[in-house]
Formats: sequence, structure tokens, C-alpha cells
Amino acid sequence: ISTLEMGYNPLSKEGAEVLAEQIKFDAKITTLRLGWCKLGFEGGQAIADALRFNETIGTLDLRGNTLGDKGVSALFQSLKI
Repeated sequence: ISTLEMGYNPLSKEGAEVLAEQIKFDAKITTLRLGWCKLGFEGGQAIADALRFNETIGTLDLRGNTLGDKGVSALFQSLKI
């Protein structure tokens, strides 16, 4: 699997944490689509933490999630933007 499409699934914080652990060291996924998954700040933080380690995800879709300023900042820091 190179693309993981999870959009419109209400993953919330708990689902994002489980997913984050799975993608942390995954070397196959290059595209991760999590649009409108109700991640919130904590879910966004979990994904951001995983992206600090994952070196293969080049496309990330987080549209429609309420990440807030802190969640967006965490993502920017994890991606070194």
C-alpha cells in the first residue's frame, strides 16, 4: 500500500494515536489522506509526532480537521517547515 485513504472516518484522537503508531516507521506509505476525520488538536499532535520519524510520506491531507494553531504548529515543526 502506498496510499492510505481514511478520509471521512471519525478517527478522533484515539484512532489517530493508533494510526500514528502504525505509520511511524512504515516505509511504504507515501500518501496519507485524513481529511474530515475529526482529529482535533490531540489527533493532529499524534500524527505530527509520527511524522518526525516517518521519512516516506510526502503527501498529507488533513483538510476539514479542527487542529487549531497548536496542532498546525506541531505539524510544521515535525515537517521542519
